[in-house]
Amino acid sequence: MKILAVAALAAVAAGCGGGVTKEELQTMRQELLAHDAQIEAKLRTDLTGTEQKYVRVQQLEGEVNKKLDELTKMEKEITELSKALQSKIDTANTNVLKLLEFEDRLLSERLASVRGMIEELKKK
Repeated sequence: MKILAVAALAAVAAGCGGGVTKEELQTMRQELLAHDAQIEAKLRTDLTGTEQKYVRVQQLEGEVNKKLDELTKMEKEITELSKALQSKIDTANTNVLKLLEFEDRLLSERLASVRGMIEELKKK
């Protein structure tokens, strides 16, 4: 449509009216302006929608970054707890080994004592 308007305007400007009246030019101009207004309204609507989407993306980015920060803190806490737990497990294992060694010595002493009693009873 713009091509027709440009051609009509060029014809008038060149002085060869070519049968195009001022009313036709005015009508064409009105149509072009109305079309331009529709395009402008559509573009403004699209721009508003795009801006809203951009704002939402920024909000989501902020939320994601906040969650990542929280996850990083949690990871550090879990690592510290894991180290503390491993330390307690190591201590418990050491204590169990000491206890088992102690029981082994006690049982060995008791066995030796019982064997000694058995030998004494055999002699009698």
